[in-house]
Amino acid sequence: MRKRTILIFTLSVLVLLGLVAGLFTGSIEKALGRPQKTANMPKTQQTQSKTNTPVANTPGTTPVNNNQPTPPNQQTNVLAADTFQRQNQTLWGTASDGRQWGGDANTKAVFSISGMKGQITGGQGTSDAIIGASTSNVDITISGNINQFGTDVNLGIVLRWKDTNNWYKAFFDGNQLVILRNVNQQKTTIAHIDVKTGAGVMQTLRFRSIGAMLSAKVWPGGTPEPQKWLLMTNDNTFSTGQFGIRVSEQPTTVITIMSFNATAASIGNGI
Repeated sequence: MRKRTILIFTLSVLVLLGLVAGLFTGSIEKALGRPQKTANMPKTQQTQSKTNTPVANTPGTTPVNNNQPTPPNQQTNVLAADTFQRQNQTLWGTASDGRQWGGDANTKAVFSISGMKGQITGGQGTSDAIIGASTSNVDITISGNINQFGTDVNLGIVLRWKDTNNWYKAFFDGNQLVILRNVNQQKTTIAHIDVKTGAGVMQTLRFRSIGAMLSAKVWPGGTPEPQKWLLMTNDNTFSTGQFGIRVSEQPTTVITIMSFNATAASIGNGI
């Protein structure tokens, strides 16, 4: 009987100890640094919980939003352009940008399109090819050549063109780069510099007006553009006008134009 009593007492103590251990297991494991078991949360909820946890931005960095649309390309403000890539024809007709050439370009037979190039040939004296609306600040670049230089033979750009007797012109003649002013048929050289340009060699000529400031440069085609303007001068005779090409030639002169481009000019938008 005594043994039976002792056995029952021992079993009761063991059961009681088991219950106490179960109640304090978490505290004991935490105190010992053991990892606790994850609660019985469904795997999908656990994953979602981790995914939706906000992450603080690192100081000094910008948050990236891959859903933002790419900003549109900034287009240059083109006032007129012609690549002359059209069929052979007399006169220059319509430029590649859809604008009509004016001045002599659509009335004088010396103007033509030949071999995807603009040509001015067989004339005597001066001729104008005018395009675009009247404007103030403009930056014009042309590429072209002259088969042979001589007296009163040159290729130039006009801007602030009022009519055939009132304009600014920058031109090269084989020996010089010149900025010329014409007021009621009174021509005045307002800037010039010695620049040798070879006959038959493609040249790029650039002429820009911003306020009273006129700037010009010329360089052989296919070579880097000079970093500085070769000519810079101030003149406030004309404030607005059209723009285009003006040439002076002899009957044997052949002037070829590869491209014409005019954009709105402002401080900082070009060399």
